[in-house]
Amino acid sequence: MLAKTENLKFSQSDFLDLIRASFTNLFLLIMNTFLSSKRNTVVILFCFAVVALLVATFSQADEASNIPEVIVANTVVWVDTRSWVENKIDSIEGDPRISYSDIVDGVRDLGLQKNTPIRLYCAAGVRAGKAVKMLQAAGYSDVENAGGIDDVRTIRFPEPIPVTN
Repeated sequence: MLAKTENLKFSQSDFLDLIRASFTNLFLLIMNTFLSSKRNTVVILFCFAVVALLVATFSQADEASNIPEVIVANTVVWVDTRSWVENKIDSIEGDPRISYSDIVDGVRDLGLQKNTPIRLYCAAGVRAGKAVKMLQAAGYSDVENAGGIDDVRTIRFPEPIPVTN
């Protein structure tokens, strides 16, 4: 029986992240093939890699499903700046995910005022820090780097939720 799949939408930078990860595996496969035999497989794999790069470069994806329906004025908006893949593995429910490289357009798409409190996080705080600088350069005044996703969980949910049976 097949599992029901959700409608997946992700940005071009997420797609590029996925392609980069695929290229790493492809490179290892090419090296293994080249070292083990001298067939035309290397040429075929290289052509596939070039085509995949072109598709990644020119594809456009809609990220509208990533935008919450309502954001209440003067509330803190928490934004996950990690990749689509990282977010699918671990996320905080309700937080929009915008790749740090798309942060200015993504926040604009959320319809936030320039003085809305925005807290950004990623895996360890590096990408969120870059995103903070981009948003500040775009005129957003109340933007902070909240660090990594584990830091955010500690800040927002300090008490463990009791398990009920």
